[in-house]
Amino acid sequence: MRVLVAVSPAADGSYETDGAYEVEVWPNPDEGEPIDPYRMDRLGIEHAEGDFAELLTRFEDEALQEGDVKALGRHLFDSLLGQEVWEKIADAASQWEGNTIELALSWSSGEHDLHRLSWEAMHDGKDFLGAHPDFSVAITRVVADAADGVSPASVPAPARVLFVIGAKLDDPDIRPGAEVIGLLRDVERGEGAVNAAILDDATLPELEEKCRRFQPHVVHFVGHGELDEQGGGRLRLQSAEFDEADLVDGEKLLRAMGTAAELPLLVVMTGCDSAAAGEHMDSLAAELVKGGIPSVIGMAGKIYDPVCRLFSREFGRALNTGAPLVEAMTHGRRAGLRRQEVSAADDHAWALPSIYLAPNVPGDHAPVDAVNAAAIFARVSQYDLGDRPIFCGRRCLTDQFEQTLDRDEPLQVLIAYTEDRQQLGKTRLLHEFAGRALRAGHVVVMIDDRLPDRTTLPNSPLKLGVAMLRAITETRRRFGLTEIFESVVLAELGRACGTTPELNDIPPAQRTARLRAYLAECWSAEVDQEVFAAALRDALNADLAQLIEDARGLDDDSIDEHSQVVLILGGLGFWGTAAELLCRELLGPSGIEGSAEPIPVFATCSFAHVDGEFLKQASLESSGSKWIGYEQLRPFGEHEDTLAYQWILLHPWRNDEPGSEKVYAPDANPPKGEPPWHAPFKRHIRGIPGKFRDPTFYAIATTQQEHKVLVAADDDEILRAYAEMGGQS
Repeated sequence: MRVLVAVSPAADGSYETDGAYEVEVWPNPDEGEPIDPYRMDRLGIEHAEGDFAELLTRFEDEALQEGDVKALGRHLFDSLLGQEVWEKIADAASQWEGNTIELALSWSSGEHDLHRLSWEAMHDGKDFLGAHPDFSVAITRVVADAADGVSPASVPAPARVLFVIGAKLDDPDIRPGAEVIGLLRDVERGEGAVNAAILDDATLPELEEKCRRFQPHVVHFVGHGELDEQGGGRLRLQSAEFDEADLVDGEKLLRAMGTAAELPLLVVMTGCDSAAAGEHMDSLAAELVKGGIPSVIGMAGKIYDPVCRLFSREFGRALNTGAPLVEAMTHGRRAGLRRQEVSAADDHAWALPSIYLAPNVPGDHAPVDAVNAAAIFARVSQYDLGDRPIFCGRRCLTDQFEQTLDRDEPLQVLIAYTEDRQQLGKTRLLHEFAGRALRAGHVVVMIDDRLPDRTTLPNSPLKLGVAMLRAITETRRRFGLTEIFESVVLAELGRACGTTPELNDIPPAQRTARLRAYLAECWSAEVDQEVFAAALRDALNADLAQLIEDARGLDDDSIDEHSQVVLILGGLGFWGTAAELLCRELLGPSGIEGSAEPIPVFATCSFAHVDGEFLKQASLESSGSKWIGYEQLRPFGEHEDTLAYQWILLHPWRNDEPGSEKVYAPDANPPKGEPPWHAPFKRHIRGIPGKFRDPTFYAIATTQQEHKVLVAADDDEILRAYAEMGGQS
């Protein structure tokens, strides 16, 4: 139930003199009679007197005393609503089918005195409204003078979410940002489906280019925020010219995120003061809403680690399941409050997340329509891509892979390689990019090198044909298409092997079993490899073209005319003459040479493996070609490894190692004389991603905890208790 609290200056008052505001409160206009208007005393900070003025000063100076948060909340409640009006609202809510009351506080962006107050901490004498035992209460801020118009539509899953990290990767205060990213990525593997991209060490020009290319539905800024000398909200990004921070205002952010038609539906800013209003300036959040972004979430003060972590986790969970934005915001804030249940009365960090809305955003607006989410996640699960450690680093490769999925970019083939046999994350990268392609609505054909027995990888043209047909039929099965189709590759296998399987007039299950048995026979057949190799390219193109045509014919909104077949190929170093055929004959400016439309290809290999010398030579020969790129994998860099360790520790993937089920975070106040928390990890892990699976990794974590350099968090226990109480704090 939405309750609009519309506030405007009274005719007999102004900012320079004492006056009053006229307040109208009513349930949804379609659902009942308005509650009678009434007047409230002006709450302007400049005009505050006595105890209230001193209370506001302590809030601004972050010098809270016992009972201050409750006292402020009670004062705001009495001034804006009062018990009589609140009882009318509660009575209307008791007759409402929903379980959330949205208090939509509506005033113009120029009402700085009102924007500066922590309305989210209102207290009715019984409890904070944000933790009310009788109702789930959401408090939103409607920017009354923002552009009104058609209500924003929900985005069909998967929503494109861009995470923008403005701080340096080794910034000790970026930890909440790392938590936000990891937690939302954890959600996407469970209950929702988002297509995520990350821009780290972000500069303003890079943000503009990333938004132009990715066109995000949601932009999540991770880093620092602050108020400038005039009280205007700013976000810190990296300077494009100097080795220092660049303070970016709302106007620049809006310009970087695109034209009015391209702006995201939702912006989230976890930086401090990103929703705080100055004495004579709009909050940054209000400025973005006024500039055309329908919904903006920011922090109305100095946010800190545990509350930010819990807020983001619960907010992300609700958002990704297609819940209304207001409901998602409410659960996020209440989860943060749950973390502070003992000290909530004396610490208002839980109340700092604030949501600003344009007038055209209805109370039940859900940014994401999750109707496709279950199907997408089921598809990712069928590829066995969901149960993996959090993906860390490799931003350059990630950007290049996104280019291969862009039809307007010349890059269509990307090969990640290592010079030696170190476990630098080739297989993990293979799976990450397969998942990214699936969540972006593409159709993935994958030859995986995850199996311990590398003899299952193709090492001749004939085996490449068999492997590709196996992969195509497996993709068809995963997408709900028939595995038996008019395959041109199968016809060429029949010509080469001298026999063709009889697949007609038998039950479907038998046809599938017979096809698999036939492909097993072909795998070891003695044939003229050169003759088969000459026919493979056209046959493969025909089968892939049939695959994408059939997939687009499915009753699945996540697959459309923009969807492409994406080839994900692992372990090329074991492919023998199949690798030579792939590189010399099959790959080209369209991904697969001769294809009617682009077929992006991502592959991994090690030059130290059996056929690495040929692949190394091929990489040299392709130097300068815009359609193919080779990128070497190395151990994580100096700052990249620290961020990776944080992400893994904060978001465990729960292997069988003792301690891996825990959430660990660096202690904000470690013992004096102790080395940095990440020093032992650097010494033992040496930046090698494969060692995240090593028992040593969590052995180090538990040892560090004993020295209080790391602390074990209780997130899961808090959220489990929150869920068991039905989402009530």
